[in-house]
Amino acid sequence: MQEVNARVNLETGLPLPMVIDVPKTCFVKAITPPPAAVGNVWPHLKKVVPTGVTPTIEPKDPDTRVGVFGLNRWRDASWDNLLEMRPHIAYRGWWGGDGLYETGFWHVDNHWEWKSGFEIHTGVNFLHEGVRSSFEFAPGYEVAAGDYDDEELQLVLITDDSQPLSMRVTAKIGGYFGGDRVQVTPAINYRVGEVFNARLGWTLNELKRPGNPEKLRINVGSLRMTYSFSPQISLQALFQYNDATDVVGANLRFAWLTSADAGFYLVYNEMRDEDVGMFTEKRREWILKFSHTFDLFN
Repeated sequence: MQEVNARVNLETGLPLPMVIDVPKTCFVKAITPPPAAVGNVWPHLKKVVPTGVTPTIEPKDPDTRVGVFGLNRWRDASWDNLLEMRPHIAYRGWWGGDGLYETGFWHVDNHWEWKSGFEIHTGVNFLHEGVRSSFEFAPGYEVAAGDYDDEELQLVLITDDSQPLSMRVTAKIGGYFGGDRVQVTPAINYRVGEVFNARLGWTLNELKRPGNPEKLRINVGSLRMTYSFSPQISLQALFQYNDATDVVGANLRFAWLTSADAGFYLVYNEMRDEDVGMFTEKRREWILKFSHTFDLFN
């Protein structure tokens, strides 16, 4: 596992307090924490384990991970327009091989889904980051080594994604490595049957560091497109732009699958910076991959 200063969100261009995609089913899973975790986070996990469910314990490796998730789906026939509510709680924690509590993420949320397909998510995140050595995520904006505990409000609005055109807006407001952050991510999705889909997104970040009155603004735009020639053959494209570093990135991937994720892949990556208008070359690479699965016994 990488240290916190090596984890970067490709959508926002920022170092991460961790964000997880919550599964649709309920589970409880844990990997034994190191002794340093006892009396810190581990006792709190017991409070959210559903009655009658026993966490699965797996062998400890140099980097220790702990995860807990609980979800309840609530529907009531007396509701006129509301389809269901999904209150849930999730935890993810990482410890380094030296026992450092690197990342902790408590997520407490409720999803409100209407019969029309409209959704609102109202959640709060409790974040922990342990930084071994200071790093600079933008010129003049340094995160010093130490422990950081923050809270943030997370709001999500989703229109009916069964329609050809849909929209999603995510907002996060709260702490960020001891400072303050406001992040808004609007995105528009468009699809044509099962053949073509596209997503145009823009992430706006406003950050303020302790002791620095100036606000840092970072905007990251992305365009993702997929065209499927058949269920096995597809072409994907991803373009991204970060205005803080004036970097443009492109990723093209052609896939011809034989089974599951096995098959032929051809990937082209390109990154350019310094002068976006001139599109000065920075890096270009081709990746070719082929994999095949077979049964030795049949």
